[in-house]
Amino acid sequence: MRPRRGWAVVALWVAAALSVGATPLVACDPVWLPIARPDGISVFVAVALADTMLDTAIAALKGQMHPTFTAQLDRIVGPTSGGQRVRLPGWEDSAGTAEGVLVPWAYGEDCRPIAWSRQLAWIPAGTRGAVTGWLRPRAGWIGGVPTFDVEMAWREPVWATDDPRWFEHTPGERRMTPEQFVELYTALPTFDLVERDARAAAELMRRWEDEHRGVAALAPAATILANLYRRAEE
Repeated sequence: MRPRRGWAVVALWVAAALSVGATPLVACDPVWLPIARPDGISVFVAVALADTMLDTAIAALKGQMHPTFTAQLDRIVGPTSGGQRVRLPGWEDSAGTAEGVLVPWAYGEDCRPIAWSRQLAWIPAGTRGAVTGWLRPRAGWIGGVPTFDVEMAWREPVWATDDPRWFEHTPGERRMTPEQFVELYTALPTFDLVERDARAAAELMRRWEDEHRGVAALAPAATILANLYRRAEE
């Protein structure tokens, strides 16, 4: 089955694989670090809390979701029953006191989101990281707080403080903070641009790299940028 365009073809995600020379996997098999972003997705810093909130209104069935995410759902998908509470330290003018809910989703063979069957509090409490998710309209918020549908929740946060998934390529290598990763992710080209004109997408990021030398020197920026540039040369 052909993967959805919204997530780009598998090659785009495999190109973002952490290990150089990794063997591409078949069907829908996204990996960790992206080289592009879906248009309209949110990225933000969150601190995981231990408790959860149930979605008593079953927002998934009432269509109270970001329209792009709604369009991606499998037609027979069941709702995810709720989500994990988080603090949102950089959320608008909240002075670090805002809270939100992350609703986790798994994915099917064609990459479409399907209901999450594992525990709702899937992120260890206290974890601080950069998270990507689809912000629901206010009518779909759980408990009256900002609520995000998190696709492929297994990889979120996409980048965390002292992320254990990252191994040092060189001794003493400096890493991005979650806030710096948000800056990088926000600058990434959309999947549509990479599909349409990968060279233009790469040029966009080369300009960003030139203008943000300090941030671009931090891991994992070099890996993400190198994978994008390699994609543009194919």
